[in-house]
Amino acid sequence: MISYIIRRMFQAVAICVIISAMSFFMLFLNTDPALMLLPPETEMAHIATFKHQMGLDRPVLIQYKDFLGRVVLHGDFGQSFVY
Repeated sequence: MISYIIRRMFQAVAICVIISAMSFFMLFLNTDPALMLLPPETEMAHIATFKHQMGLDRPVLIQYKDFLGRVVLHGDFGQSFVY
């Protein structure tokens, strides 16, 4: 019974990682998130500043690694794009 519970816990963790990776990477499939969040008339300098503040100027894999590190170690899901 204990081995069954441990196995199911590992499966649950694996599913959580897979779902978080899929949702994280789907955000970057169509377009740049900064372009989706900012008004269309925003100047390029403001877009670059926004990307740097939100960490969107770094590679996607590094962003995901940092996201997982914050969630696992601190329970911090990061800064909301909307609020």
